[in-house]
Amino acid sequence: MTESFPATVFGRMRSALAGLRALPEARDPVEEAERSLALLADRFRHPHFPWLAAVCGPTGAGKSHLVNYLAGAPVSPSSYRRPSTAAPVILGPAGVLEALGTGDFMPKYQPLGAAGGVVFEDHSPADRLYLVPVSRPPWAWPPDLALVDTPDFDSVRLENQAQALDMARRADALILVAHQAKYADQSTWDFLAAEASDGRPLLLVLNRLSAEAAADDFRARLKASGVEAPVLTWPEETAEGRAAVAAARRELSAWLETLGREGRALTAGNGRELAAGLGRLVGERLLPLWRAREESLRAALAAVRQLTGQWLAEPRDKVSLNLPGETRASLLKSLGEVVSRSDLWAGPRRWLALPFDLLREGWDRLAGRGQGAGGPEKKLADNLNEAGREALVGAVRSQARALAELAGLPSPQAGLDFSPGEIRKLHDELSARLDQWLAEESGSLLAGLPLGQKAAFYLVQFMHLGLVLGAQIQTGGLPGTEILLGGALGPVISKLTGVFISRENLAAFEARAARRHREELAEIFRRQGRRYEDYLKHELEGLSSGRELEPAWRALEKEAERLWA
Repeated sequence: MTESFPATVFGRMRSALAGLRALPEARDPVEEAERSLALLADRFRHPHFPWLAAVCGPTGAGKSHLVNYLAGAPVSPSSYRRPSTAAPVILGPAGVLEALGTGDFMPKYQPLGAAGGVVFEDHSPADRLYLVPVSRPPWAWPPDLALVDTPDFDSVRLENQAQALDMARRADALILVAHQAKYADQSTWDFLAAEASDGRPLLLVLNRLSAEAAADDFRARLKASGVEAPVLTWPEETAEGRAAVAAARRELSAWLETLGREGRALTAGNGRELAAGLGRLVGERLLPLWRAREESLRAALAAVRQLTGQWLAEPRDKVSLNLPGETRASLLKSLGEVVSRSDLWAGPRRWLALPFDLLREGWDRLAGRGQGAGGPEKKLADNLNEAGREALVGAVRSQARALAELAGLPSPQAGLDFSPGEIRKLHDELSARLDQWLAEESGSLLAGLPLGQKAAFYLVQFMHLGLVLGAQIQTGGLPGTEILLGGALGPVISKLTGVFISRENLAAFEARAARRHREELAEIFRRQGRRYEDYLKHELEGLSSGRELEPAWRALEKEAERLWA
């Protein structure tokens, strides 16, 4: 293992790539980049030694048979069983295998020594890697070559398919073995399309050939697919074909020996190409995706803030309420309640009105209205309150839909927008706070009135009582009398009451009430807008590691240039 493995640089790259996994459109290129980064890390650990040639092919192509010839012994099982190669088998001189057995070469695998050859279990674990020393090969084995017999890339076991592709991607050179009866299978051409287009040395072996026409067809298909590589025909090992088999063996050995003389340059070139491919993936796919997503999130955040600001500016426009009339009536009612606390006539009034209250209850029972149903004034107030609730529900839900659209969400999301029930609860809390505030304001306003104005205010209230009681005596407590009389006298009494409060004080009160109401409404819209802002900020924060991607890659690029200069 090299002494200067840049662990920190690789760690920065891994963290930057992991941060981009949150982007749905970036998942595939991120996974591809992570695979390339893992392969590049293996090459950094062993930049020049050994170099790896992978023997690949579909089921039953004869890969292990070819590997056993190169080893000079039956070291990799070759049989009718499928799959016969259940894990990668690496062959090489003792010095090569010693380097491979350290555990930092292909760290995802568990290296196991198999000096006498490999015997696969029925269910070999997917992470095993068998190391078989080559002692007396029948050809000049390059001293720094590791040859791997890979599982079938079309195996019925998915883990074998993954191992075959992984070994092919790690290899410095590829030997593809195809059977005369199966060379047209789609799996072979899919493998060539994926692995044979990056410029690595490639040798194609058409195995067990008995008809030269099959070799011609194979070459024609390669040409049509744009694959340029030498084709080695390996005939059936019959008595008549011995000379042709021997020639094929010599040709295969010569191809590997030629590569062996270029081993150091080969590994360096493949390392540089792997680093360049990762750089293209980062620069052409990942960084543009990250920048586009970050820009869209920032634009959405600005738009959400702007929309929230618009709703905060004039929330009364979003909720239809006759605020000045309501606050004036609430003020007069509150003032009356404050005065009545020190009213010496409160007790007599209740006693004088008792007979007529009883009569009114009797009329209510006869009319089927029941006990405690409340008067029309209460029903009207309840209806107005419910209308206010529903108006607020509609407004806040409308804001949520607009915010969700700006945030790039298909609809208001649970946890971000207020539900109708939450909005109604907020409305009730708002109303309770306003009632409390009105009571406090009424007390403060009344406390500032001179004693004479307080007495006059009380006199007006007493006159109102006398007129109502007189009407009840004349009508015998007929239902509706108090309502009708109250409706007729109400404006007069309110006007008389208002005389004792200056117009300036009343206008100032209405202005304060309107401002207070707007602030209460604005807080609801502000809280919902803040939820969407926080959501977008969280998304942006999740992308923050993407800012590290480009500088991390630049640092890794410099390390690759230094290593394979």
